[in-house]
Amino acid sequence: MPENLRHLPFLQRAVMEENNDTPIAYDGPAGMKIKEVEMPEVTLETPRILTDRFGYLPESDKTCILVGDQVPDSFYVINADTGVTVYEGDVTRCDRKDSAGNVIAYGYFTGVKEPGKYMICCDHIGYSYPFEVGEEIYVDNVDDLMAVMKDAINLMSGDAEVVGGLGERCDCGNVITACQMCSILLLSYEFYPGYYGQYLEGISSGVRVPSILEIIRSNTDWLFTMQDPVSGGVYAGRRDPGGSGETLDSGDLTLSLEATALYAAMLSKFAYTYQYYDNAYTNKCIRAAELAYRYVKNKGGATECFDQYYFAMAELYRLTGSYVYRNDLDAFKEQILNAPDEAYRYLADITYLTTKRKVDTELCEKLTSRLMKDAEATAAMCSTNTYLAAADKDHNTIGNILWNVTKLSIVNYVITNHEYITHLENNLHYLMGANAICTPITDMTLTETAEYLMLINTVTAKRDPITGN
Repeated sequence: MPENLRHLPFLQRAVMEENNDTPIAYDGPAGMKIKEVEMPEVTLETPRILTDRFGYLPESDKTCILVGDQVPDSFYVINADTGVTVYEGDVTRCDRKDSAGNVIAYGYFTGVKEPGKYMICCDHIGYSYPFEVGEEIYVDNVDDLMAVMKDAINLMSGDAEVVGGLGERCDCGNVITACQMCSILLLSYEFYPGYYGQYLEGISSGVRVPSILEIIRSNTDWLFTMQDPVSGGVYAGRRDPGGSGETLDSGDLTLSLEATALYAAMLSKFAYTYQYYDNAYTNKCIRAAELAYRYVKNKGGATECFDQYYFAMAELYRLTGSYVYRNDLDAFKEQILNAPDEAYRYLADITYLTTKRKVDTELCEKLTSRLMKDAEATAAMCSTNTYLAAADKDHNTIGNILWNVTKLSIVNYVITNHEYITHLENNLHYLMGANAICTPITDMTLTETAEYLMLINTVTAKRDPITGN
């Protein structure tokens, strides 16, 4: 709150009286007394200038969203500590309104690059929440997300108690959830390994490994207990970590084709990265993944869960180069090209396109074209959305937004595009407070949390010096 407005709360809860003998709650100016009185409850109003509550990187594109029945022609960026105006900009109108009929307009202040704490103000609308500009504004946020990942995997494996509602978020003991989350984390690490250099720590083997891989290794240790050692099938639910072999939920006794296919894909993806740190453990992952793959193939995975099967197929081929998986990829070429836009198909496409093995060039061209078409659709969605988020009016859930920006992050990695980076930054700002309620969004599933971490990596890796990129 600016200094000249800080007296307002006192006016709302107290009155001033001269020479009053009642108990004094507050000493006012000389000769005046303030006593407590019962006042109506005051409702706090959400600021109508929406910004990222965490802040902005110095070199990022910066946009604020102005909401009101009237919107002026200009806005001001002020230093939150001194009150000095540091930037004046024009307001851009796009003939948009929110659900309440308020005008939506935008202010661009990319020119504000000096580290510090700021606020945005304009006539009639008022002030934004304070925010920072700086190089390390997201570091604490990333630390928190890494801690969530670690706690969740410990919880899944039975090494932690349910605290803070985490059990509900991670769907405790769910193999599919675990594989989804770890697949996104591994993809993020593959793209930006330098980003995780700050998280190096020692392990039992004596080799220094990025802690994100150690977190995932803890997950694979638990996943090994979920696989039937004879058939290779994987249970969808949590097994007793004590080793009795009993499940904690009798509804999860049956083997799951979807869980088995994702198990094979995720273990292969992990082994591809982890082979540089522990060869013996990598071989254990490969054996388990190949056993699971054979189970899915023999049980009709191409019909029952093709997207997951294709994901496992692509990951195993990239990892091993075996003609078995290459032949399967060739055999299902038409089905791959006609597969719906599902998450696992998209992850499989990226794996196939980035493999160093021999590939079908015609298939690669068509997969690339499909990815680019998806990216352009997402970019168009961001451009037309009121809050600049990757959502349309029919699909505006956080899960949908995060998956759309994950796809855009992947394409941006392949072909760095300033427009895509700007859209990704705007989505990050949306999640961190530049939304209708002007509040950071924290109620996410674990898969969504992993996607959120990847979004931060993508935005910061190009500009933030802590990444080393």
